Amino acid sequence: MQARLKNAFIDNLRSDKFKQGKLTFFNPDQKTHCCLGVLCRTANVPPTIYGDGTGNWPFVNTVLGNSVVSTLYAMNDSGKTFFEIADWVEKNVPIDENDCPGHVASEADPKVCLHCDTHIDSLRPPEDL
Repeated sequence: MQARLKNAFIDNLRSDKFKQGKLTFFNPDQKTHCCLGVLCRTANVPPTIYGDGTGNWPFVNTVLGNSVVSTLYAMNDSGKTFFEIADWVEKNVPIDENDCPGHVASEADPKVCLHCDTHIDSLRPPEDL
């Protein structure tokens, strides 16, 4: 995920801009969003309402990947708050290596970047050069 989008997504989840709902990216009657609908709004992609075919699924799966989308969807619809979801995103969704503001060793593994989960060995040039 791009760093700017991730940070803005987390900020929006922690703000009072969006009322949390379930089962749909956006509910126009109740004016609620699921966390993935907040991601769509953050990226200036109009969120779809339930029953709109594939809707926003291709977008969110491209940005986050299927497993992260499934986790966020389950967290949202099981009652986790936007604040709890923001905390999870902050800790568990890596930013794109090419968008990393600067590689910093993580506490868990000093050979892995705290920001983008890139392993230092993948940054080394090939030995045959």
